[in-house]
Amino acid sequence: MTKRFVPERQRYGYLFDGLAGELDHALAGGHLRTWVTGATIWHINSDERRILDYHTEFNPPGLYRPDACRSSDHDPLVVGLNVPSGR
Repeated sequence: MTKRFVPERQRYGYLFDGLAGELDHALAGGHLRTWVTGATIWHINSDERRILDYHTEFNPPGLYRPDACRSSDHDPLVVGLNVPSGR
């Protein structure tokens, strides 16, 4: 779905040694494909500095923030669906 909805330069969800790529995918076929309204990669993790990482060994208590940023090493893939009623 990212090829369909996400511009090529934004199609990454993971950074390692300066390389960007996609590790997580969402697939939709048949009727489900007609229900998809959009998809995006929410860049809240891979673009953040490692010192803000979810691992405690690099995250001093003074830098902890109770928010979504750097909550994982992957960026979440968000998919919008318009499911017909009765389904």
